[in-house]
Amino acid sequence: MKKLLNRKNFFVVSVILLFLFLSYFLLQESLEKTLFLSFTLFLWLSTYLYTKDLTFSSFLYILIVLPFNLTLQLQGNVEIFNTYFNFPSPFVNGIYSNYLVPTLSIVDIGAVLFLFSILVEKGFKYLWSIIKDFKNGFLLFLFFLLIQNIFLSSAFTVLTSTRLVLYLLVLFSLIDYCKENSSEKVLLTSSFVLLLNLIIQGAVGILQVFKGASLGLLFLGESQVVNGMQGSSFVDLGGKLLLRAYGTFPHPNILGGFLVLCILFGILSSKKIPGVGIPLVILSLIILPFTFSRIAIVLSVLILFLLLLRSILNLKTKQFSFSPLLLLERFRNLLSGKDSGWGDRVNLLKASWRVLKGNYVFGTGSGSFVKGMENFVPTTSGGISLVQPVHNIFVLLLVELGVFGFPIYLYILLRLLVKNVGKVTVFKVMVVTAILGLGFWDHFLVSLPQGSIFLILMFLLLLFDSEDLKKKGKEKLSL
Repeated sequence: MKKLLNRKNFFVVSVILLFLFLSYFLLQESLEKTLFLSFTLFLWLSTYLYTKDLTFSSFLYILIVLPFNLTLQLQGNVEIFNTYFNFPSPFVNGIYSNYLVPTLSIVDIGAVLFLFSILVEKGFKYLWSIIKDFKNGFLLFLFFLLIQNIFLSSAFTVLTSTRLVLYLLVLFSLIDYCKENSSEKVLLTSSFVLLLNLIIQGAVGILQVFKGASLGLLFLGESQVVNGMQGSSFVDLGGKLLLRAYGTFPHPNILGGFLVLCILFGILSSKKIPGVGIPLVILSLIILPFTFSRIAIVLSVLILFLLLLRSILNLKTKQFSFSPLLLLERFRNLLSGKDSGWGDRVNLLKASWRVLKGNYVFGTGSGSFVKGMENFVPTTSGGISLVQPVHNIFVLLLVELGVFGFPIYLYILLRLLVKNVGKVTVFKVMVVTAILGLGFWDHFLVSLPQGSIFLILMFLLLLFDSEDLKKKGKEKLSL
């Protein structure tokens, strides 16, 4: 009887009861989404019953749901939030922006499950143990966020600040978990889950390109897009409009970032389990052209070039030939000025400077960059307002956290790297190149829950290069 009433089982039952309560709100939005979420929680429960490892099961849950852009808008859809919280208007200069709508993501659920799982297994004193090496910076950052939120008095900023701290704690605890457990168990099982997700995302994305529209998989979080429609991401190549592959991610560039992540996992796991690692790399390279994501393609080329240097292998070019003529035109447009992507990014950078000048002390608040552009929103060459965050995570964090909060946050991450990452290897250079490339070209690594998990997984890869794996335990996979 005592075994049935232990803390872990009590936590599992509590999660199930809480989900049943939240299902009332979810059912009002979509029966299909509710059923899919129920299925993912069933997988979480089944994994826990099989492995008896609550933390590991919650980590796998994050990986399983990572590609699915399932969100619940708290403003408007959940009455309790409308009654007790005063969220700001999601309109900027009369234009609706989903970046200003408070939402709960399925990935957020996974992050909360993971953090509470490890606290249930290790106790709440564990929190101090994982932050003690960073306590000065972390406590100072918490103090800054407290002052910032008091000054800004925005329920939306409170929500996004909480999410920022949540993902920091997930990063700390996940690194600690991987140090205490076999890295092979975490890395190889992660690679297997990513491979399954990759097959799904590849199939959905390629079908989207050939159909020229979404597939109607709204219950999986698929964006509703149509080739040539405003708000959809497509390219004009050779006089033909082509819809870019989304998968179930909110944008093709995010799918491209996911593919870069899969390539890195594939490279690292290929030495231990080639049957998973090599297909991860090859399938990612096959799917990548359909995203038409220039930064993802450039990064994959750089990664493969570094891989050649490390392995000193004579790989045949045709093995990794993924640049059809249409892709060459996609890059040529960037240089000729026909493509507005570069100009849009420059305009957003200029706007970010204006936003920073008016909010340099406390920043605009986490997630509120778009609101800070009110009254001077930049436009595309076609006159469409760019109501979106600046496409550079370092500038975005600087504007949102201000000149005091940003250095503290950066200090925490850099100290984390210095303490946990050993000597420089070629693979670590690949990972850092991916982080910097995606970070300087887009904003999703910090603006979206999915991107935050990408960043966390890349931090883990810095710990898991081939030499580090040899030093870890030889524990067999429990799955």
